[in-house]
Parts: sequence; structure tokens; C-alpha cells
Amino acid sequence: MVRNTTCGAIRLSLTDLRLPQGLRIHAVEVIAPAAEFLEAPLRWSLPQGAAGRAEVLLGDVAEMLEARSPAGLRSFRVSGQGDRIVVEALKLALVHVRVRAEVLLEIHQGRELRLRLVSARALGANLAPFVQASIEAMNPLFRAESLPFPATISSVAVEADRVVGRLEVPPVSYPE
Repeated sequence: MVRNTTCGAIRLSLTDLRLPQGLRIHAVEVIAPAAEFLEAPLRWSLPQGAAGRAEVLLGDVAEMLEARSPAGLRSFRVSGQGDRIVVEALKLALVHVRVRAEVLLEIHQGRELRLRLVSARALGANLAPFVQASIEAMNPLFRAESLPFPATISSVAVEADRVVGRLEVPPVSYPE
């Protein structure tokens, strides 16, 4: 039987977390500096909150886009370049045309990760007005409430093959 036990730190690690809209989060890790386990039935708390990170592989973003096929696009390739995500896809318009869009990730009120279109081009033509509706349909890309614990998004970084978000978990007790 558990009776008011404390520990110095606790680590929670989740892999392959599938969100309702189809996006797969490759890994989520949360580390708390302290935890308490309270009498049976088991209750636990993170009295000091926790910090964490979530990783989304850009290949998984391409897979989600392929399943959705926004604006009839297909054969998606997604990569990180600097602070932007570059999405390339094919569109059939008499012939196959490669469409290239660049988007930024923006944190909205610490609760959502949204896409903001920077540019969209094909054969030198500006397609931003046509691509914007598809971007809006995908927003928000991620909601913190989709996680199995309360969290806010404090920062996000784009790497060559992934997006890494930093999370903050407030002090919490389960069950409440």
C-alpha cells in the first residue's frame, strides 16, 4: 500500500502519440523535479510542475498531408529550413506541377501551434491566395489540450527533419 511517498524526480515518456486530426507525435517527454505518491487508491502530484518536449517528425507531417490531400495535392515532401517548414507536393493540372510552400510555426496563447503561410509558388507563379485556404483548414496543427496532461507550449524550433516544442506543465494532482 502506498502511503505519502515522495521522490526527487519523475520522467514520463510517450512515443507515437496519434492526435485526433491524424498527426503523429514521435515522442513526448516530461521531467518533473519532484513527485508525490499519496495513499491508496493511488493519487500522485507534481507539486513543482514539470518541463517537457514534444517532437514531430516532418516525415509524419508529410504522411498526414498525404492522407488529407489538401487541394488535390499529393506526393508530399516536408523539410525544415532555418525557422521555416518547406512543403513540396505535386498538383495535376494537365501535367504534374511541383508546388512549393513555406510556412512558419506560431504559438497562439501557449495553447496552439499554428501554421502561417510565407509563400507558395509553382512555375514562378504566386499561389499563396489558393494555398491559404488549405493552410487555414489545417490550423491549428497542434493543440496542447490533445496531450494526456495539462501543458502550455513555450517555444518551438524547426530542425531539418523534425519540429521540437518545449512544454511547461503546471503543478498538478491526479486524480484531481
